[in-house]
Amino acid sequence: MNYSTYLDLYNELFQKLDGLPKLTIKKRKSYAKMIVFCNRRNFAYISLLDDNGAFMKEGFKIVFRMNSKISDTRIQTITEPHPGCFSHHTIMKTKSDMDEQLYGWLKESYELAN
Repeated sequence: MNYSTYLDLYNELFQKLDGLPKLTIKKRKSYAKMIVFCNRRNFAYISLLDDNGAFMKEGFKIVFRMNSKISDTRIQTITEPHPGCFSHHTIMKTKSDMDEQLYGWLKESYELAN
């Protein structure tokens, strides 16, 4: 996968989320190699790194937070960094991976971050 494909996927994601009020996108030193999506608090992250810290060969990882676990085959990993707060990790490789279900999860995560 080349960088223009990453950029196309990111632009697709950003266009869908752009209409959310108070949406902020940040790049912080403390989140090296990540893009952070915020409402009042952080609600999603994009990373080009895999779980071992190496650059992914295909797509990018989206991590979003929810109050409960989501049971779906697209969710690769679920962690619980705080009691009752679950981080869901999924990989985006093509535009078809960015469907209405994913946007629904991200919108719910956005609303929880208010």
